[in-house]
Amino acid sequence: MPAPTGRTAGDVLIASFTADRNPTAAVPAGWTAIVDALGINSSSTTGARVFAYYRIVGSTDPANYTWTLSTAVKWAGGISAYTGVNTTTPLDSTVATAVDATYAATSITVASITTATDAALLIGGLGFDSSNPATNPPTGWTERFETTGGQVAEQADRIQDPALSTTHTLTAVDATTSTLADTAGRVTTYKFNASRQITTITDPLGNVTTDTYDAHDNRLSRLDDLGNLSTATYNPNNTLSTITSAAGASGGTGKQVTYTYPTPTAGEDWLEFQPISSTDSEGQVTNYTYDSVLGLPYQTITPGGASGAGTKVNHYQGDAAGTTCGGGRGQLCKTIDGKGNTTTITYDAARNPATITPPAPLGATTRTFDAAGRVATKTDGKNQTAAYSYDGNDRLTQTRFGVSCVPATCVTYSYDANGNLKTRVDGSGTTSYAYDVQNRPTAKTTGGVTTSLAYDQESNVTSFTDTTGTVGYRYDNANRLTALAEPGGSCPATPTFPNSTKCTGFTYDDNNRRTVTSYPNGVKNSTVYDNAGRVTSITATNTSNAVLAKRAYTYTTWGTAPVRDGTLRKTMTTETGAVTTYAYDAVKRLTSAVTGAVTESWTYDLNGNRLTAAKTGTGTIYSAYNAADQLCWYGSSAGNCSTPPSGATNYSWDANGNFTGGGSASNLTYNEFDQFTSGTNGTTTTNYTYAGTRNDERLTAGSASFLNGSLGITQLTRTGGTTSFIRDPGGNLISMRDASGASFYYTTDALGSVILLTDSAQAKAATYSYDSWGDDAGTTGTKAATNPWTYAGGYNDTTSNRIKFGARYYHPARGRFTQPDPSGQEANRYAYVNCNPINATDPSGLDSFTDDGGWGCVASWTGTVFATGALIAAPFTGGSTLLLFAAVSYGVSVWGTSLSCY
Repeated sequence: MPAPTGRTAGDVLIASFTADRNPTAAVPAGWTAIVDALGINSSSTTGARVFAYYRIVGSTDPANYTWTLSTAVKWAGGISAYTGVNTTTPLDSTVATAVDATYAATSITVASITTATDAALLIGGLGFDSSNPATNPPTGWTERFETTGGQVAEQADRIQDPALSTTHTLTAVDATTSTLADTAGRVTTYKFNASRQITTITDPLGNVTTDTYDAHDNRLSRLDDLGNLSTATYNPNNTLSTITSAAGASGGTGKQVTYTYPTPTAGEDWLEFQPISSTDSEGQVTNYTYDSVLGLPYQTITPGGASGAGTKVNHYQGDAAGTTCGGGRGQLCKTIDGKGNTTTITYDAARNPATITPPAPLGATTRTFDAAGRVATKTDGKNQTAAYSYDGNDRLTQTRFGVSCVPATCVTYSYDANGNLKTRVDGSGTTSYAYDVQNRPTAKTTGGVTTSLAYDQESNVTSFTDTTGTVGYRYDNANRLTALAEPGGSCPATPTFPNSTKCTGFTYDDNNRRTVTSYPNGVKNSTVYDNAGRVTSITATNTSNAVLAKRAYTYTTWGTAPVRDGTLRKTMTTETGAVTTYAYDAVKRLTSAVTGAVTESWTYDLNGNRLTAAKTGTGTIYSAYNAADQLCWYGSSAGNCSTPPSGATNYSWDANGNFTGGGSASNLTYNEFDQFTSGTNGTTTTNYTYAGTRNDERLTAGSASFLNGSLGITQLTRTGGTTSFIRDPGGNLISMRDASGASFYYTTDALGSVILLTDSAQAKAATYSYDSWGDDAGTTGTKAATNPWTYAGGYNDTTSNRIKFGARYYHPARGRFTQPDPSGQEANRYAYVNCNPINATDPSGLDSFTDDGGWGCVASWTGTVFATGALIAAPFTGGSTLLLFAAVSYGVSVWGTSLSCY
């Protein structure tokens, strides 16, 4: 029988045939029997047998396969190919068969089967002791072939549960138009130019986005669904010159970023594609130079010079300075930050980064590697050694401190046949994960408690379930969330507000930005954007349209003729009319905030450490830092680390860079994974436990315990009962349900800071205000203490007086994290959001994020950073080379230019 055309290595072939006179069959090599000679009857002249086999396609595959039968017979059959099958265990269940030898049947029924996974592909077939009856498979089955002439053989298949399958149909309408229809028949239309670039996209709701291109296929413009136009210009060699967004509401003509390039000399033609300066969206210029031998980024001079973030320098193996560190040509050897502090890297014989030495007092980190270039051991600054094990697919299976695997100092991992994490075993016990046939996470079980997710055919989350109950989600034709039903609630086809069914509704603009959230209690959160995509106001109103909370924003401008829009918030106005005006330095660090007669101001050193903090009526606080950017002390006058003023508050740190004491905090301890395990605040000591290898998944804080679900923390149990949190599919807070079952609804500002909670009667259950860095500036209401989520959506950890953002704890009074960035992505390992807390957030504790709207390309420059931990549970194992940006894999981030278009 011929094999199907178009098959590729890893496909699974299913062959089946029917033969009369009850033969046996010699099977070709590589085929495994599914059904082997299933007899219809035993007659040697009128009986027939059905055969079925499978085979995994190899790198080479013949065009035909031959089964040799034991006698000359009539036969017929075929072979079908299936892709995406688990080739380790292709058969998901035992085989069910049925025979009818009455020669009078008009149908045949086969018993059901139980599969090991959801939405398995069911494959079946029929064979007849005849050459002419036609057959139809059951409803929902797709017939792959039905033979005629010899003996009848049929093969068909279907998804076990069609609701778990997804179908997208791409149709070429004509030479310039294609449509993509989803499972529900919702159509997106694409238009193309002669270069096959997409020029328009029309979504199922009729919203249109239009792009234009030049003759060199560079994108020149984007016109969004609301008619806002962004443009780009290019140099003759197709390097990006400018990006200009649509005009915002600040009175400018749009945000703009520009790049300049050198005129290369002979032998340095590559330089014409490397920007030597960039002007950012605030009009500030950064200059870049490159190593004359390697062409790699050598030096950057940031805006503001000595008053900015200083000059940063990289040195590489074989560079113009003759640098050597045991690496290969172009591997990073040394980085120097804005204050002149140096991080060095040395390599082993295989050119793996063996030692990274940061500025003192941080300790050096050393690594060894196995023959495959994977990290075998890592010894940190505290001289703690972790050993790593892997499976044959290079997946991390164990991280261990010590000789043997002891739960408190060892984490093990297992994976399913598709490579998904299946179990994690650590000091907290076993956490199990489940997935559906599309490898979407469906369940997480930890501590005997299971949380689960369900999806529709477009992979939208339709429900989240924990011990509180099920949250339901509903979407429109553009797959936007339109309704959310709390546990025990429901949403009619057209919800009204207020309602008694615990239904929250959402509406959007034509750019798919959420503009209104309508709560069951009748409170409505409204968000307004300008043409540049920036939030200009967030307002919470009741059913009488009375304003309960409001934050209105204006933005900076720069330049003359034309005046350009900036990206930084210039003012914030509250519902009471109080206006705060902000100012920034050349590198976008907050320098002042003025509210009425009160002025706050800040200054910084060349690496982004806050040197002074002054406030009207309270004086100035001075701070000093060591070469590792650790806070040494703060006090009433200036000085350096070794000469604190009288009465200064001193800080201490361990060799991995973890804060161990200072101010009201003392005796802070950390385990081998650098997880914060205990600390004393005043006279109260609190212990903390975690799952995994980082601070992210915290299980307990003193007597409080947490349920970490797929969407974030959904339950908090404290003395007095359990508080649950309802979140949308993106993890954003919607409501809080206290121990009595009463619901309260969130309003947040542009940073995601909680500013209001309302109860079922639309009354203010809690209000919150913050200073510029997130410290409490005023909290009211009976539920203020019940709700733990405050500044920038972080967890207000009252036991440590810190705010927990994912992997780290933030100290808003100092504007700093208490541990270094474990990912190595930040230019200063402790500074919060690059000292720009009015515009940026860091919800993961790993990288600051600013959402200023718009489309464009930006040049990103990262600072010289040292990371004491791994970004994920597994150490990065990217092989034996360490070139430029691959350096991040081992904890050192190289500063350099990269253009990112979005």
